[in-house]
Amino acid sequence: MLFLNQRWNSGVTNAVVLHAELQVRGWKGGVQAVRRYLHQFRGTTPSPFRPDDAHAELAPANPAPPKPRRVVRWIMTRPGHLAKADTDRLAAILERSPELAATTAHVRSLATMMTERRGHRLDQ
Repeated sequence: MLFLNQRWNSGVTNAVVLHAELQVRGWKGGVQAVRRYLHQFRGTTPSPFRPDDAHAELAPANPAPPKPRRVVRWIMTRPGHLAKADTDRLAAILERSPELAATTAHVRSLATMMTERRGHRLDQ
């Protein structure tokens, strides 16, 4: 979302253009998701007949912190299956919280034991 906020603030407000830029960066979401996200910055309902966003607001420079449920999902997902942006955000969160980093290590260790069927190592 930081990318969208920066592009919006630089004057690029067309959802289709921003969607194409996101796809180049590896994002797999649809254009409607981009439109819904940008809607919060528009002064009125977006219209194809009003290309200039005269009533548009500036997007916040930093996106809101992720919700706990999203962070849990990042922790529970195999690291190789996370998007680069999600991996980076999780790393920043874990860097600030040693307790959560330790919990993440335990969760991933348990997941490895379960998927590789190494239950005999559970006592360790």
